[in-house]
Amino acid sequence: MGFTQFLKVCLFFMFNINCSLVYARISFQKDQRIDYVFPPLIEKSVDSRIPEGHLRPLGFQRHPDGKVKETKGMPNPESFYKYIQDNQPVMMLGAMKNVPIAKTWEKDDYLKEKYGNISVPVSVRKQQFPGKVRIVQMKFKKFLLEYMYEDWYLATTIPLLMASELTIPQCLSCGSYFHRLLESELWISSGFANTQLHSHSDHILHCLQFGRRDFILMKKKYKKNFEFVEEYPTSISGHSPLDMNKINMFKNTNFAKTPWVYASLYGGDCLYIPSEYLHQVRSYGRAISYTIHFAPSTQFDLRGCFGDEVQKTFKLTDANFLWTYTKGHKQLSNVKFSPESFQKLLQLLLGAKDRLSFHQFEHFYDMAFKQDNKRPPALEVFWKMAKKDKDYLTRHEIDNLSPRKLMVVVKVFNSRFSKKKEEL
Repeated sequence: MGFTQFLKVCLFFMFNINCSLVYARISFQKDQRIDYVFPPLIEKSVDSRIPEGHLRPLGFQRHPDGKVKETKGMPNPESFYKYIQDNQPVMMLGAMKNVPIAKTWEKDDYLKEKYGNISVPVSVRKQQFPGKVRIVQMKFKKFLLEYMYEDWYLATTIPLLMASELTIPQCLSCGSYFHRLLESELWISSGFANTQLHSHSDHILHCLQFGRRDFILMKKKYKKNFEFVEEYPTSISGHSPLDMNKINMFKNTNFAKTPWVYASLYGGDCLYIPSEYLHQVRSYGRAISYTIHFAPSTQFDLRGCFGDEVQKTFKLTDANFLWTYTKGHKQLSNVKFSPESFQKLLQLLLGAKDRLSFHQFEHFYDMAFKQDNKRPPALEVFWKMAKKDKDYLTRHEIDNLSPRKLMVVVKVFNSRFSKKKEEL
């Protein structure tokens, strides 16, 4: 072999070795243990000048007031409604233990093969900014290949294809709340992961299938202790911007005075979280769960909740959720409103409140028209229903909106789909 040829061979190997070093992923699978101690064991500081729980995660600042109330199995709709009436969280032990996905979703291979080509929004944590995430759209199979290694998690409205495999919990399968279903969400994470302290305007039923999730829950009256930020003006949903992994107790002394309760969910368990309840979630191992959001109501109708009807098993696709996820986007399930169906939508948004504020309508409107930059201003649409210069609609006004007024707004909402057809 001549010198020139020898040099070429050396350069070839050097280039390929360097390239492989540059592009190889040097990482380890995250810790998949689920045997963590919770609630945390609180030890007194060696230095009495340092407050208890200083620079420790949420929960180290004071002992919990106890466990969330527990019940074995799935409560019937009437019993479940009593928890809702009492505004009381409840943990349902083993309530969803025997659902079909307890077997089929046990391995990621099944999910990759069946749903791998679905586009999903993945939350990627920003290492330099604790609590901050950016959303990256990717194929579900890519997420499943990487989430055991990367600081990623999935929190998305359940794609329509997957919804056909998931069961509606029996306590929601009849009566008023079956007709007040807003959204179902899929949560998948690996290793240890936690959320911000946050609240929702909806009631939530959180059902875990694999792994473990711990919950810290607090009543809404303690929002002020956590510098809560509203999702929009007048909103009852929002979050605390504080870093819940490292609490500064010199600045946040009220943490030590805030009572909290806790729940630890394992495969098959469900947790009911009332509207406005503050909660933080901590996940361990390969954690997969789905949640059902449903609108609060001023009354409950038990129609269809007796006899053989209540024993029926419904899939998520059997119900009329307000929101769905298809073609890579969250969007309204109803593709064509009538005045009557749009009035029911407004009543859902109202929930148990007496007024629907313009800010809430605007927030909903922006989500519904997220893909349409040419939409008319939200205030212009709102004033088609409300009196000008008025920033809310009362329950009485919504219940008595004329078909003519409703039709004007319906045409605006239905235009989203006529525009999509024109683009196609």
